[in-house]
Amino acid sequence: MINTLFLYQSNEPLIKENLELNSSTYYELDFIVKLKNCSADKFHIELNQYISKYEINHLFILLDNCDSSISLTKLYSIKKKHNLKIVFIFRDSPNSFEYIDRYYAQIAELVILDDIPFINDFYKMLEIPTYILKNLRTELNINSTNIFSSSLVNLSIQPNKEYKKIRYPLSINQQFKEIFKYISATPKIYPELLTDKKFTYSQEIYEIYWILYHIIENKNFKISLELINPKNFKYITKTFRLLKTMTSSKSLSTNRAIDTINKSLYVEYSL
Repeated sequence: MINTLFLYQSNEPLIKENLELNSSTYYELDFIVKLKNCSADKFHIELNQYISKYEINHLFILLDNCDSSISLTKLYSIKKKHNLKIVFIFRDSPNSFEYIDRYYAQIAELVILDDIPFINDFYKMLEIPTYILKNLRTELNINSTNIFSSSLVNLSIQPNKEYKKIRYPLSINQQFKEIFKYISATPKIYPELLTDKKFTYSQEIYEIYWILYHIIENKNFKISLELINPKNFKYITKTFRLLKTMTSSKSLSTNRAIDTINKSLYVEYSL
């Protein structure tokens, strides 16, 4: 039985459709919508309960926009508790490989990437198994002014102008069949987690962002107690700057977290 849960933050109908076609049972969850309605701690608790309730054994996670809202350590604990196989689908690795993606990739049995020059080589150097999903992305945006932007953008990776005309021998569904076949034959991995100050910074800034979001949008003032955490003391100045940006926003509920963080804090992490 392949019981699949798909966590995503942007709508990808082709991916959803093909995950469902290749699964015995299929469930999906927009984790950004969930995070807008409950605290990060509650989200991870409910994710754990959801996986248990529906006996999920394959977890696919789509990450883009340099997002690190999901706690790596809590996700890893859930993986070990439920003996999950995890597959990450990274849509923004030219921007976020160095600061975000490669850390999440540690706990994955497989990483799915777009057919973008060079990126696969960086995962190979880390001995992380990858699958290049072809004929899905039609354009590539390189963002060199991102607070969590990778120095890989300096490679001047450019999208192929003829990309839309390329044809591949395997359909999207055939590629997903290959992916599931590979995962089924791959043993689960439980590595020792390796992180550094770059990834820790991104995780902690996102934690602060979501606490502030609930204070501003949901009038949940009890959650403000979570800011009184020794690890957050070093971010006092950044917290107030982020709070100022968020309270002045007229469309906070529809803005991407990374756009708000960039607007407020990019100067702190300028490359």
